[in-house]
Amino acid sequence: MQLILEDQVKLFTPYDEEFLKPLLNKDFENSLYTSWLKNSLPKRCIFWHLYQDLLKKNEMKVLDVGGGITPYTYSLKKECKDYVLCDILAHDQFLRPSVENFLYENDWLLLDPDPVDIIIANDIFPNADQRLELFLDKFLPFCKEIRITITFYNYNRFYIVQRLDAEEKLVFQAYNGEQCHNILVKYKSRIKDFDQALFDEIFYHNLEGSLYPNKRHIALFTFFGDLNPKGAVSDYSKLL
Repeated sequence: MQLILEDQVKLFTPYDEEFLKPLLNKDFENSLYTSWLKNSLPKRCIFWHLYQDLLKKNEMKVLDVGGGITPYTYSLKKECKDYVLCDILAHDQFLRPSVENFLYENDWLLLDPDPVDIIIANDIFPNADQRLELFLDKFLPFCKEIRITITFYNYNRFYIVQRLDAEEKLVFQAYNGEQCHNILVKYKSRIKDFDQALFDEIFYHNLEGSLYPNKRHIALFTFFGDLNPKGAVSDYSKLL
């Protein structure tokens, strides 16, 4: 449980040169997912936190929800005992043939999950998908741990969007810290290294100095799943 701030990025920086190299692969120069990582040091730091222990040979069964396709996708498939990517692939369809044998291309809500060790959801909730509580309730019974990033904005940010199934435009307001706090506090017994004071500080503090141009803030959480209620699969969050 931690908020990603400048100090965490500084700790990651010595690893960044090596981590960046695969992202420069010319086969991915038109990949939007890869460009997001390539062009953002904070995004690379967060990705490293979530995935780096899985980028070497391991015995983990992993479900990656909304992970997109980057050069590291193939490393995860190679190094994990089993790896499934669940993604609607809103971008980078040209890379689809290279992952179709381990891709579930649909809404995660429709997935009939098999038991796994680790589920990862990076940069999805609740900014791109506001069904955070539904996601946790669906997948906690089928895993040992969920690694997730929580994105929130402590100012009024909203989007005007077009429904795909109707000629109707909707306005969605991005979640703020208080809204995320009120959802996640229901699961506090599941949160690894839960500390009430730190939890409140993450979401209620009047944060300044965001690492991103749009002033969002991102926190990392590990939730214990029903298949391993006594502890996390690994101590990946303390690798730095």
